[in-house]
Amino acid sequence: MLTTTPGRQLARVDLFKELDQMRRQMDEMFTFFPGRLPSLRTNGEPWMPLVEVFQDKDEFVVRADLPGVEPKDVKITLVDDIMTIEGDRKTIKKIEEENLWFREARYGEFLRRIAVPTGTPPENIKAHFENGILEVRVPMPATVKPKEIPIKIN
Repeated sequence: MLTTTPGRQLARVDLFKELDQMRRQMDEMFTFFPGRLPSLRTNGEPWMPLVEVFQDKDEFVVRADLPGVEPKDVKITLVDDIMTIEGDRKTIKKIEEENLWFREARYGEFLRRIAVPTGTPPENIKAHFENGILEVRVPMPATVKPKEIPIKIN
């Protein structure tokens, strides 16, 4: 974006750089005055675990970060080509609101839906949970495996 200032030529302004700098300043201010901004605390807000989805050889892989979640509190279902991962992250210890200075951690129920390749029987899907990471491996059906197309040269 180009702007003018009195007595100067046009100057280029990087809006994203300016916004990032403003965000950092606001973060610093809110961290410094945590007790004065109760409406900005994240207590009780819903959360969604971070996921990564990729193809590894002949498998479609979904990894979900579930720190503090017990495997017994997670349920995975498959309907058509939609995998649903849902569960509950319970608070470890109740913290009284007046004693809370700052919270970024999220607790409560969560749900993620991810499209997976069509045609894989659910009994062939494997799920593993270790160190707060859920990994689900879906074998790729032959119909969705990439096939190289030869290029004909005249």
